[in-house]
Amino acid sequence: SKKKYWAAKANIFKNQTKSDCVVFDYTTETRLASYLKTASSRKFVFEEALTNPQGLAWKIEMFSVRGRESVFVNREQENIFLRPLGGHNIENFAAALLAALITSKRFSKKGVLSPRETQGLLPSLIKTLPKFRQELIYRGADFFIYNDSASTSPEAGIVALSRFSEYARDKRLPLIFITGGTDKRLFYSKLVHSLKNTSDLLKSWGLNFHLFLLKGSATNKIVKGLGDKNFRSFKEFDELREIIGEVKNKLKKEGGGIVVFSPSA
Repeated sequence: SKKKYWAAKANIFKNQTKSDCVVFDYTTETRLASYLKTASSRKFVFEEALTNPQGLAWKIEMFSVRGRESVFVNREQENIFLRPLGGHNIENFAAALLAALITSKRFSKKGVLSPRETQGLLPSLIKTLPKFRQELIYRGADFFIYNDSASTSPEAGIVALSRFSEYARDKRLPLIFITGGTDKRLFYSKLVHSLKNTSDLLKSWGLNFHLFLLKGSATNKIVKGLGDKNFRSFKEFDELREIIGEVKNKLKKEGGGIVVFSPSA
């Protein structure tokens, strides 16, 4: 259950002391509120600065012994360095940046990091992403294959759909999305909504969306949610190797595409 999931996450900082630090975003803060109250470590939080008058993208607030302080990542940095990696990686970068600032004790007096200040922190994120998390495993002339097999929750699948639908639009290629598997007693309504929305978006851009489902108890929930007759067709398969054969045929027929394996289960 979700309750047990967040209780397990709270173990990360459960035994921290006053000399330790925990970094999280505002969404996580809400979900872990009861656990954070009893945490001994210093708490650092970041959020997206949507209404900041300076046009900055990310505000990082630090609750330290000196009080409440803020650091910003500007919009230019977001677009140049981070947007191609997907919006979720902007959040990852904000967390990594905050951790680096805490460790190095670097803090701009203006509360804004310049491109020069930030560039030294970016290369490791830009060049290296975790294995099996939206990992590009093959690139051809007109097709790209991404392994997102570490995506084991509906939320992770939603993130993949968000990123690769935009990428498909930019590349003017169809999106082939492979998902489904065994249920961990999670809720799939939001993923179903995202699948429908992705199909509609790609259609509005003149592109095709092909959904291949790997049979399983989680897939049953997805199929039930996709019962809407207005949703474009999808196919179910017993084994992944069957899907691979179908993907090859689809890429040949479409003249290319973006293939994403993101089980979400």
